[in-house]
Amino acid sequence: MPRVAGGEVRFMKHDIPDRNADARYFVTDGEATVGPVAGDLLIRGIHAGKVPLEAMVWSPGWERWKSVTEYAADIGALPSGEVEKASSKVARVSDLLPAQLPPLDMERQTLAEAQDLNHAARHMLHLCAGLTGAECGWVHVISREQGNAMVTVEGLGPRAAFGVGRSIDPSDQALRAARDGRTVLAEPIPGVVGSATAARILATGVAPVSVLMTPVLCAGNLIIMLELGIASRPSGFSARDAAVTEQVARELSAIARKRGWHR
Repeated sequence: MPRVAGGEVRFMKHDIPDRNADARYFVTDGEATVGPVAGDLLIRGIHAGKVPLEAMVWSPGWERWKSVTEYAADIGALPSGEVEKASSKVARVSDLLPAQLPPLDMERQTLAEAQDLNHAARHMLHLCAGLTGAECGWVHVISREQGNAMVTVEGLGPRAAFGVGRSIDPSDQALRAARDGRTVLAEPIPGVVGSATAARILATGVAPVSVLMTPVLCAGNLIIMLELGIASRPSGFSARDAAVTEQVARELSAIARKRGWHR
């Protein structure tokens, strides 16, 4: 796949035609695949200048990936030349669904009761698994004692106990994406980032149909990396699932900053 640009997607305040609201779309930068997102949200992102025209988009039933330019032209939604230039990252999922996220009062309280970063990370794993329906996964935490390596502190799955205490190779593609603050929803084509997470998820003893990686950054530094998998739901994770995990990540980041866990 080609290397493409991307950015955070935000809603425009003016109305944009809802041409393909029922369709599911996936956007890729050649490394990570983000989706599914509804057509109306994708169009809003394009018109906001936050989904770059050089990105590649695919929807179930299509024979091939299309550039966003081709997709937008096909449906008569190609933006004007005044659209601002986007950055080089795939869209952040939670920016697609700002009005559809649930309140997390109970989850916030649970995270606030954590004794330390490791404890909070374990809470995050179980909270996000419950919120998304994930059946397997890992949560990794920055370890100062091990030279700032990302170390697995807990897992979900029949063989997850055997992975606790292991560290992630610094060159791991999913870890690199996490350091950039990128959430990865790897379905249906994972790319190299999603493939790294999928391979790790398999070690839990569950073969997922979809995987999701969400980072927690505090003061610009990665402190937690969450990886989830789902096997029993054929459609896999939704964009809303990814957005909810990002919402939990933001709550945990705020708590970590207040407690000084990022230092």
